[in-house]
Amino acid sequence: MLKEGDYIEGKIKIYEGEKLLLEDKILTKLGSGLYNKEIENNLIGKEGEKIELEFDENNNPFGKRNPKNIVIVPAKVFRENRLIPIPGLVVNMDGKTGIVLTVNSDRVLVDFNHPLAGKKIKIIIEDIKKLDRKEFLEKLAQNLGYKDVIEEKDGQLIIKSKILESLVQRFSL
Repeated sequence: MLKEGDYIEGKIKIYEGEKLLLEDKILTKLGSGLYNKEIENNLIGKEGEKIELEFDENNNPFGKRNPKNIVIVPAKVFRENRLIPIPGLVVNMDGKTGIVLTVNSDRVLVDFNHPLAGKKIKIIIEDIKKLDRKEFLEKLAQNLGYKDVIEEKDGQLIIKSKILESLVQRFSL
């Protein structure tokens, strides 16, 4: 049975109906919020190598769609940043990621909702494997492009990367 604090890895698939929206690896410490806190919390107490989670529009781990997150941006903002807005373009404005929905000569409609927000989705996590802390940190370092930055000395793990060390501290890993 999975419990808070377990280090796990696996494969995650997210579906809307029968349509596969995302297929990726998952590597996290349950309850840390390193991945998606709602998904992590829904894994606690489950067991098995394959776990299925279903969410409707009201309890979606990516939130509800908020009409206030769909905003009109003056086209000149894009021109000033040497961008040509086209529908589907992913933009980052003031630290928020959005998708351009429509464009006319002087206005651009941008949706800052999470792309999966408010959707009825099914999440399948399979090939779940529990890891010890050293294995987890080595895989996390590898995912960040680092090699040989975890060392064990006198029973203590030594992290030789400032970026990895800051992640470990921020998420209590």
